[in-house]
Amino acid sequence: MQSYSFDYILDQFIGFGKYQLQTFANSCALSCNFGNLALLLSLLLKLYKQELDITMNKVILLAVVHRIGSALAGIFVMKFNNILGRIKIIKYSLIVLALAQLSASIAEKYFIILFVFIFQGFMHGICAQYSQLLTIEVIPRNNRGQMAALVNLFHGIGSGYPILLWYLFCEDYENGNHNAIHFCNALLTISIYYYLKKYGRDNPRYYLSMGRFSECFYEIDHILKENQCAYFDKLNNQQKDALILWYAENFSETKQKKSQISTLFTKNNIRITIYVISIQIIYYAATSIQQYLLPFIYHDKQKGFESLFFQQVGIIPAVFIQSFFIDSPTFGRAKSGMIISILLCITYLLIFYQQDTYISQQVLVRFLLEIQFTVMQIMINESFNSNLRALGLSFSYVIAKISQLLSPVIIFKLYETQIFLPFLFCGCLFLVNGILYATFPRERTKKALDLDLSESLSQSKRSDSEY
Repeated sequence: MQSYSFDYILDQFIGFGKYQLQTFANSCALSCNFGNLALLLSLLLKLYKQELDITMNKVILLAVVHRIGSALAGIFVMKFNNILGRIKIIKYSLIVLALAQLSASIAEKYFIILFVFIFQGFMHGICAQYSQLLTIEVIPRNNRGQMAALVNLFHGIGSGYPILLWYLFCEDYENGNHNAIHFCNALLTISIYYYLKKYGRDNPRYYLSMGRFSECFYEIDHILKENQCAYFDKLNNQQKDALILWYAENFSETKQKKSQISTLFTKNNIRITIYVISIQIIYYAATSIQQYLLPFIYHDKQKGFESLFFQQVGIIPAVFIQSFFIDSPTFGRAKSGMIISILLCITYLLIFYQQDTYISQQVLVRFLLEIQFTVMQIMINESFNSNLRALGLSFSYVIAKISQLLSPVIIFKLYETQIFLPFLFCGCLFLVNGILYATFPRERTKKALDLDLSESLSQSKRSDSEY
């Protein structure tokens, strides 16, 4: 009997329809919250320094515990993704975050704010891991990159929410009503929770990779019904057996292993794992300026909220421009990542040497970072098969975040030495990142999301011969 991969079923029978649009909307809700939490962190750091009258070391500690929360999110996903599924993890995390935000809306003590930052970092980590993953796993290969890129448009929309709150509740970067800001964020979190409670569901690719066949077939039939496929409305027994056979050929051995983390370091996966970890470490270190410092720099240079809004504008053209080339075999993911890394390196160095142009340059930086983040997330999600995708993404994310616990310390100490010195540091990091993208060992642009075992082995042999 011939085996059928899920990619074959997706491309030949399911296609693109209402189900994919609903899943895309779920990803957009997470992406919106991801953008909100990212900018909220940087604004709150500056506000709390003045409102709570805390030292710079305590500000740095807030940034560090936020990173700890993100790392804990990765550990949680590694432990419970296969048990609870993606949607339950997201919903439980949203409940905890909402409770933390409601607590912060009445809190004035520093130690309470510390715990709130841990939970915000946790949800930020959940969104980072799942916002694109949900869409990527159910979109046919020809549209996969474009749809993942469009998800990031809502990252920009979400980052506009804290700016709106600052206009409503703050006089400047240092004076405002942080309790009201947390309360309004709790309302957003609760809204996203109820939306996903109604529309969120795990996809058949996930169930198939877990060997949960009855749930997989039920979800496939549900998708066919949702998409109103006129010529194909249900899997027959032969097609179900073909999917089970494909699972047995490619996933069952991995599932039986006691420690799945070890499979990330097998001959077929070790190069990918090392590259994915390295790229994330450098990216998150180099974006620390955007995450922590901008409100401090804007305040020092006496720039208002409009400067912060202006630099967020770079997200909008980035989403539409990258959607044109992200699925192009000519560029692909790796070459795009290399080009953007080099451009970021040049831009950061220009900011350091031409400091009077930093506001306009920040728009370009935001534009390039948005493309870089999209490329990075798509590459990571495409680099592992479905049975290892969440594990590979979470493990690499945890290692990257743990390695970044000192990055707030480094960034703020460089900032205290010279305001624009962090830009020089981050420019050098993106030069290294460009080299990593140029030598990335696996390219999956417009290819099946799950490699057959034979294909994986052949790629491993090619990589060994090249290096």
